[in-house]
Amino acid sequence: METILIDHVAQGARVRIGPSGRAYAVGEKGQAKLIVCGDIVAVMTEDGPETGRCGLPVHRDFGQCERHADERIWWASLTERERAGIEREEDRRAEAGRY
Repeated sequence: METILIDHVAQGARVRIGPSGRAYAVGEKGQAKLIVCGDIVAVMTEDGPETGRCGLPVHRDFGQCERHADERIWWASLTERERAGIEREEDRRAEAGRY
């Protein structure tokens, strides 16, 4: 089945939901494409970290894959202090080359 990043689905496009909760964009000729998550993710390669797109199926209730939706909900539940601590730790790891 063909896929399309959620970022490339036009505003007002026809979107249908399958029985599993996955979203499909439907073209003018009736062809369906599975809508996938466009969140940017780190991918480890032999040359070090690279960035790419998630590519997991988008769930109808979230507008992104379930994993990234869970992360967004978790992040929103944190206090500003907790977020700042996490960001400092990520910066420290990045500077040490362990990210």
